[in-house]
Amino acid sequence: MPETVAKIAVDNAAFYFDKPFSYKIPPALREEVAPGARVTVPFGRGNKRRSGLVLELCQEEDTSRCKEIASVYDRELCENEELFKLVFYLRETTFCTYYDAAKAILPAGVGITIKEYFLLREELLPPALTPRQQSAVEALRARRGRLLCADLLAATGWKPDARELRELLECGALERDYQNRRRYGGDQITWAKAIPFTGKLTPKQKAVYDWLCTREEGATLKELLYQTGVGRTVVDNLKKKGALALFEQESYREVFDVAGREDPGGVVLTPAQAAVYDPLSAAMAKRAYGCSLLYGVTGSGKTLVFIKLIENALRLGKQAILLVPEIALTPQVITRFKTLFGERVAVLHSGLSVGERASEYRRIKEGKADIVIGTRSAVFAPLRNIGIIILDEEQEGSYHSDSSPKYHARDVARFRAKYHAAQLVLASATPSVLTFSAAKRGEIALYQLPERYSGNALPQVELVDMKAELASGNTFEISRPLARQIQLAVGAGHQVILLINRRGYNTTAVCSSCGAVARCKHCDIPLTYHRQNGRLVCHYCGYSVELTGRCDNCGDSHLRLLGAGTQKVEDQLELLFPEARILRMDTDTTVSKDSHRAFLQAFAGGEYDILVGTQMVAKGLDFPNVTLVGVLGIDHVLGGQSYRSFERCFSLVTQVVGRGGRGAQSGRAVIQTFDPQNRVLGLASRQDYDAFFAEEMQARKYLLYPPFCDLCLIGLTGAKRERCIEAGRALMEILQRLAQGNYRGVPLRLMGPTPFLVERVSDKYRYKIIVKCKNNRTFRALLREAIAALAQQVSLRDVAVGVDFHPDNEI
Repeated sequence: MPETVAKIAVDNAAFYFDKPFSYKIPPALREEVAPGARVTVPFGRGNKRRSGLVLELCQEEDTSRCKEIASVYDRELCENEELFKLVFYLRETTFCTYYDAAKAILPAGVGITIKEYFLLREELLPPALTPRQQSAVEALRARRGRLLCADLLAATGWKPDARELRELLECGALERDYQNRRRYGGDQITWAKAIPFTGKLTPKQKAVYDWLCTREEGATLKELLYQTGVGRTVVDNLKKKGALALFEQESYREVFDVAGREDPGGVVLTPAQAAVYDPLSAAMAKRAYGCSLLYGVTGSGKTLVFIKLIENALRLGKQAILLVPEIALTPQVITRFKTLFGERVAVLHSGLSVGERASEYRRIKEGKADIVIGTRSAVFAPLRNIGIIILDEEQEGSYHSDSSPKYHARDVARFRAKYHAAQLVLASATPSVLTFSAAKRGEIALYQLPERYSGNALPQVELVDMKAELASGNTFEISRPLARQIQLAVGAGHQVILLINRRGYNTTAVCSSCGAVARCKHCDIPLTYHRQNGRLVCHYCGYSVELTGRCDNCGDSHLRLLGAGTQKVEDQLELLFPEARILRMDTDTTVSKDSHRAFLQAFAGGEYDILVGTQMVAKGLDFPNVTLVGVLGIDHVLGGQSYRSFERCFSLVTQVVGRGGRGAQSGRAVIQTFDPQNRVLGLASRQDYDAFFAEEMQARKYLLYPPFCDLCLIGLTGAKRERCIEAGRALMEILQRLAQGNYRGVPLRLMGPTPFLVERVSDKYRYKIIVKCKNNRTFRALLREAIAALAQQVSLRDVAVGVDFHPDNEI
């Protein structure tokens, strides 16, 4: 007689092995198991417990070999049909696994970790034990008969499939036990505080202890590790010796208090803004899907249009999502929307603690918030009646996820807007070439705001030749023309924003004797000097080493520090303008909770004269008192390896220049470059996007790049370079064979395998195959078949294969 079984996709599955497995449903769980439920199941020969996602329920005749579901730990996706369908969409279009798709959609706070233990059954112990078995028994007795599997394996030196371990399991003397633990344990931050201590310490321990003694209130563990450059083990050993205490402290919840409320009905649109709002609001009333591009110059008042569109959605009984590309942008945006809409606004971004994200998720799910503002992941907010989704600064690369699933928020937003018959608005002063070309072809609607809301002209732009600056003896990163403009602006009581898109103090350490560059021992990348902690740091894997001044290659003490980052520019500003109040914003200064909001509020409040930072200060910020913007080190963006380098450079310069002159005073901008005649910089300085777009389209058509084709990057990652190359060549052969066989006629151009720009990261080699193609179901079926065929070659299974359809940084 047929029996109902659950088809389950398990966690930690390779893509080629990601398929539904049949499991029986215990009587006690029949009411809980449904498509979308996340469960724990025994898996594999050893029945190790894994998380899984129920894909469907079906009838099977023979269930004799099926195992049983162990537990159900959440039903979030059971309760939202749209988000459950999104799992299948992400797997189909991004080549992730079912479970990875579910993890991306749900916040970390609703997940679990599975703890695996061994239990000792004394009464079933065999009379004779080997020395290692006896050692295992003693370790278990010391812990009252229950010990984490990993700890027991470490204590005995056994591998998970060791014969002696299997013998104890088979006779019942050892038994596996599992415990599900929620990942969210509360909004706690670990702090460290020094304790008076006179004992003996190692040099590293003493350095940590001495630094911590300078902090009367202690420091967060994250800050302590960064400032001293040590690992967690050093701190744990100091705790064991009684030199410091670790304690948990409730973190400050991110609550955007506002000093009053504003009626959204009081927002009045200009005729140009109304010409955008009226047709979009009419389309919302029709409850039909539509996609449009709002192309408006910097300062044109796009946010006011967003406010009125979202107000209209609420009036129609609908909900709204507003996405911004950077965490740094959320404080200003959220403060404005909280002032207008109060508690109806929810926030989702990575700057929140796990608990805060889980809390906001619940608030949205329960219908207590109907406007969601956040970065990329907010596109998955569990709203049930969406009327509009807005992507501000839609051209930004941060909308693309670099980890599995490698989705683009624009694609997910389009899926959700179609599902809800809602409006999708893509907005920017510098739209992506892909989006603008779609608008030009009439595939999406195009609305324009060509004038600034205030009526002010765009800032006057000056290009400074840094070759001439060096020739005249100026070795500072700040040119003399820029220094003069800073002096004038600060002297007049105005504010300045300076962009340098590199953090740290010096970007490279080079030996003058042998020419060797100080590099990360785990990655093929130069180390960056951070003056704040006196260490050379890898910005890929986090490895750091103290700067000794001695070359690791030849031993000479002639190490020169070259290049400049935000820290060096900050120091030079302090030398040039000792009276100016300077604020630096980069990922080093914004590690602490709520730092983005605190810094931006302080700058808006006039507590600082100069804001220097990475690209987080370049976009979307609105400070009426900023009259001068400086762009430093733009040439490395212009000379990037991506086919989008010119587009990124144009966008970055245009965006940061647009931060100036947004108030009553006119603005100026100074762009420093070693190539002042560069065509892209000239167009950006004139804010001439239309001319840039026309030239860029010509180049892309000639070279066959999007929008004239789609791109697919197949990544191959492994511990051995030769194995990655071998796997790449094998996959190339498979792709070519399929393209000449069952998939004849599928447009395909293959390049590779070649190393990534950074070939080795965290001791893993990385190679790529680039495919110019038409990204449709037929091509994806070809690619899926090719990856499955490669997986049949057992000798190459240690090479991980990943697929990215938005590979902007490596092509």
